[in-house]
Amino acid sequence: MDREDIDNESSQGVDHREFVRFPMDLRLKFRDPNTHEEKEAQIKDVSAKGIGILSDVELPNNTILEMWVEIPHDGQVRYNEGKVVWSRQIEPNKYRAGIALAKIDLIGVSLILRATYGANWL
Repeated sequence: MDREDIDNESSQGVDHREFVRFPMDLRLKFRDPNTHEEKEAQIKDVSAKGIGILSDVELPNNTILEMWVEIPHDGQVRYNEGKVVWSRQIEPNKYRAGIALAKIDLIGVSLILRATYGANWL
């Protein structure tokens, strides 16, 4: 594949992520980098290396976030840090953002998927 083919695929919306993203609707807590207050967002999708969120707080690119999620039906709290790699306003006071996780937490992702999709999700 040459450079022109790659550019054409990118402009046609082909996804080049390493890991599959799983859709979900799960509450996330994070520390607002401006006010240092605890805020909430909704996780809209998750993969081994990142999450997509919906937030009332604007999160500029390259913002470092402290985040934690309570696993439904389990009560375990998983903590991670991440970096905002993209963000866009989708309506007044609503933002979608992509967060690259600082460390890959396969156990945490597995627990979240199991809580979301059930024990036999594969």
